[in-house]
Amino acid sequence: MILLGFALVVGRLTSNKLEGDFRDDLSGTASELALGTRVVRGPGPADLTVQGSNLRGVGMTDGAHARVITESGQVIAPGSTLDLGPPRPGAIETVGPYEVATAQIRSIDLSLPTMYVQYARNHENLQTTIDRLWLFLAAGVLVGTVLAYLAGLAVAVRAMRPISSLTAVAREI
Repeated sequence: MILLGFALVVGRLTSNKLEGDFRDDLSGTASELALGTRVVRGPGPADLTVQGSNLRGVGMTDGAHARVITESGQVIAPGSTLDLGPPRPGAIETVGPYEVATAQIRSIDLSLPTMYVQYARNHENLQTTIDRLWLFLAAGVLVGTVLAYLAGLAVAVRAMRPISSLTAVAREI
């Protein structure tokens, strides 16, 4: 029971830490991309161009996706063609197997619409890691229980030897 309780506490704490780190990294990366992104007017009055961003390079890290989107949902720079849903700044949303963080792009030009960077990473990789953690903890509990049983059995047999000897002598007498 002690091993099981210990495994449950360690598993829950570790899972929560992994989830928290994943979400912090997601939000941090979205914020960094928003800081490095600048949107300017293009040749036409409705044309907007993204400068200074590495949205396409983001896709190379762990199957991540990023894009620039207006508040109304118009995609300005598709670093990804994946639909990440409407922008929800400050929140982390789940869209299919992805977790999506949104950060606002600060602009000096107040005539531009409010724009956001959406950054998404696949949550399945993290879930696989957490599932593997629980598997190792379960195996540890089983192995620990078997070892504790064998050790207890060995101690019991050794402790009973003198009593068995006394019982045998008493029968002879």
